Amino acid sequence: MSAVFLHVGQCGNQIGKAFWKKTSQDKAVHEGHTFIHPDGKHRSVHVDSEPKVVQKACKGLKIRDGSIVSGKRGRGTNWALGYHGLMKSGEDHILEDTANQVRKEIERCDMYSGCIVMHSLTGGTGSGLGSRLCEAMREEYPMKHLISCTVAPCLTGESPLQNYNALLTLSYLQRNTDCVVLTYNDDVLGKLQRKMESVSFDAMNTSIASALCGVFLPTDTMTPKRLDYIPLHKVTMFLLIP
Repeated sequence: MSAVFLHVGQCGNQIGKAFWKKTSQDKAVHEGHTFIHPDGKHRSVHVDSEPKVVQKACKGLKIRDGSIVSGKRGRGTNWALGYHGLMKSGEDHILEDTANQVRKEIERCDMYSGCIVMHSLTGGTGSGLGSRLCEAMREEYPMKHLISCTVAPCLTGESPLQNYNALLTLSYLQRNTDCVVLTYNDDVLGKLQRKMESVSFDAMNTSIASALCGVFLPTDTMTPKRLDYIPLHKVTMFLLIP
């Protein structure tokens, strides 16, 4: 069985870069071909409304040339602009091109099981286009699994639209996805601040990617090193039941 990863927006692509660096070091991932093709290429599609971030994030990754989809103008941290896109010529192709690239990756799978989308709740592309892509994937492949790995903003975020974007995105995820793996920026930042004096975005992305590897990568044992009580409110993966 094989899964296709869809990385959307700046957040989704930066976390995706850290995620693929870690998974590429796992021998079982290469042997199982669940996430990586037999030719060594990642089963992933990377999309952003601006070319700079996605091209930098994909540098060094083993992905196909056509698996990078980008526009020329950002979405201004606006959910509606990300969802509906720009109507002007040259910017109206992102949704269609992404759908075509995902379809090609699915056709390369021996047995397609579902899609894993990485994005944020607040960025214009991650929230708006991420919601639209989840909706499109559900319509096109209604019997396959659809998982969203999304990142919630800090409470003292910079965007005045972040709560609006997050609310709309979560409503679409509840409607269209089977499961959401939700990460809180404040929790990641707090954990890293207890370990280091200065916390960078790369360190946060690596921490989130490590947690996602713990969710998706195969394991030989489920016995933890420490038996600690985990409060219910700290569980970050939940099912969305209509």
